[in-house]
Amino acid sequence: MMKLNHLSIIPTDMERTISFFQKELNLPVKGDASYAEVNTGDIIISLSPSAAVPTERPQGVVLQFEVDNVVATLEQVRARGGWVLRDPELMPWGTESAYVAGPDGLIVEFYRWP
Repeated sequence: MMKLNHLSIIPTDMERTISFFQKELNLPVKGDASYAEVNTGDIIISLSPSAAVPTERPQGVVLQFEVDNVVATLEQVRARGGWVLRDPELMPWGTESAYVAGPDGLIVEFYRWP
């Protein structure tokens, strides 16, 4: 059996990235600027300024969070200073989705199945 339970992000600005997850997304972050983890319940997002393997900056990566209320979640993120890329709308694949920008080109989607 194979189960995805961990995702690593290699930020260029750890303090900004930690602040994004804590303040704008209101998620618990444990650690400091040398290494930190965001526990989303099912998947741990690790933040580490150095990679175990050489890496280029990722493109085309979206962190997706299923939420009960996309509009309310987006308004909470906006009130905490989040940068909204796309307001909630019904997508062609059937979800109601909204997008916010994170550090280093990270994109976060909040979605729900209507």
